Amino acid sequence: MTRTIFKLLQRQARTLCILFLGFAGVSGVSFAYNPHTHADENEDTITTSASASRRRRSKEVDLSSLNNFSSPHEKDSDKRFRAYFDFALYSRPGLVDLTFGNFHSFVFLEVMPTAGLSFQADVVSAVLGQPSYFQVDWEIKPWITIQAGKIWVPFDDLSPHHHYGGRVGVTTLQPAGSAYRYLPNLWTDHGINFKWTPIDRDSISLQLDTYVINGFASAAGVDPNLDRNDPIYPDFSDKTLLTTDNNYDKAVGTRAYFKFYHRLGVGASFQTGRWSNQDDQKLRYYLIGGNVDLKLKVAELRVGASNMWVELPSDTILRGGFYGEVAVPIKNWKILARGGSVQMDNTVKDITDQVLVGGSV
Repeated sequence: MTRTIFKLLQRQARTLCILFLGFAGVSGVSFAYNPHTHADENEDTITTSASASRRRRSKEVDLSSLNNFSSPHEKDSDKRFRAYFDFALYSRPGLVDLTFGNFHSFVFLEVMPTAGLSFQADVVSAVLGQPSYFQVDWEIKPWITIQAGKIWVPFDDLSPHHHYGGRVGVTTLQPAGSAYRYLPNLWTDHGINFKWTPIDRDSISLQLDTYVINGFASAAGVDPNLDRNDPIYPDFSDKTLLTTDNNYDKAVGTRAYFKFYHRLGVGASFQTGRWSNQDDQKLRYYLIGGNVDLKLKVAELRVGASNMWVELPSDTILRGGFYGEVAVPIKNWKILARGGSVQMDNTVKDITDQVLVGGSV
């Protein structure tokens, strides 16, 4: 169990948040919520396919790896479960009194009917009728995989949340009065991803993702700039099962991630799409990002940044965020310091402008 302390310094609110993160395994489990190690993760993994090591090295949200929950029968099983939950004791002075709470409760299922073909889904949200994630992976070759469904969007170092602004990107931890978010809580979307690993050596590896998804759409009457007051504004919230695209122009994106000697990782991401309705003015967004991670014996470093240009009916706005993280391992623990900032709309100065510093154990 991991205990996390977030101290949020904002212009209008100060948040002290203590998170207790836990993982629960089921007999025969082989489903990982997050393959790579951060301060709130376990490093020990057991791979279940030839491509799992490549996915873990590429820092993808790998659903075929396993932490330290194992079973003597799991290698023969074609159905595996993985449970993920967190438990928090947190306080937000002036906003929320000291309280116990929960931010995530997931049970993931992976089914592998045959070699090279697998299906993964979040069971809890599916039972409620709104699956947050489901995906089919077809491994054509050990270095080529096609993914389809409501897929994880390959951008930056999602784990699976983004950390732009220095915090785990969940709505619960947004400042009071802010109805806007930089990216969805869980950035999944209906679409197809083509994953290719053209280089896979100990000295250097390269993973390329190229995908087509619905992308962000529009919402009426939510422009935070009351002086501008455009009739439509893009919606960056989570997609539901029933969310359909609002135009014929699909969003496209790509990500390249290099890994050098299993220690230094460098990634670059790009995505663009039309967000306005088909019958309205053609308005697009352009999103770029970059991240670097370095694993040393004494510490692990991660930094990332992104910018988004969004065309509005009367203006073009700039959105952006960055994060930096230092983790120092001490036996089975890590001491982590993280910080960053996020700008939701550069034409507005209000509660959506956030700066955060904090740490965790």
